[in-house]
Amino acid sequence: MPSLHPDYEALLYFTGATVTTTFRDIIYRQVFSAELVASIQRRTGWSPQHFQRIAWDAYSAAFRGQTTFRKITIAKLSHDLWNTGEQKKRIGQDEQGTCPVCNTELETMDHVFRCKAAGAILLKQQLLVKLEDDMNKLGTPVAIRRSMLARLSWWLQHDQHDMCPKAPGFGGITGSAVWSTNAYAEQTGLGWGQLLRGRLSTAGAFEQAMRRHLCQRITEWQTEGGTRAVDQAGYQITVEVRI
Repeated sequence: MPSLHPDYEALLYFTGATVTTTFRDIIYRQVFSAELVASIQRRTGWSPQHFQRIAWDAYSAAFRGQTTFRKITIAKLSHDLWNTGEQKKRIGQDEQGTCPVCNTELETMDHVFRCKAAGAILLKQQLLVKLEDDMNKLGTPVAIRRSMLARLSWWLQHDQHDMCPKAPGFGGITGSAVWSTNAYAEQTGLGWGQLLRGRLSTAGAFEQAMRRHLCQRITEWQTEGGTRAVDQAGYQITVEVRI
């Protein structure tokens, strides 16, 4: 344990470091995190390794920035607690639990995203356009943007058992093609429906791919002797989870 600074009467340490934030959050995590992690792994079928590959810090930062009302809505979305037809059927509120939009399938959380009713399809197309616009504004590399939007678009339109297409950059030999393909594969392993719940892959995937993209660009500029204008510098490696 570090020595106590003479100017302080008391300090709070946690995992070998000084606590500089509200310690109630630390207490809350210590009391409830193990049970919450077990619940998420049980619902998703993830192993502990899968769980650690989610950008939880990014999710937490985005979550804390919401109003209390939106936090409740987002928490229910993330943990499949919306009052869907599946839940109503399970607790005896609805005998069939059919989707009220298409009136054909059981309304599960994934069906909310993948409903094939004409109105639902139109809305999803509009939201994908907005997502692409947001990613452009964030300076997301083209390879990452193409991979994410291509797979999300496919997932929203197809059933789980359909053959999954290859990443747009599959087979490419450029750096961007390789790391965007790896990012695509990792999020596929975690689930694209999980991405829509705010659970973005981080270890070696989209967030890390953006970092590698910046490093690659810096290397190119250095190779050229610094004569080329740095027109893409200043990427901020921050994941913004938009629900």
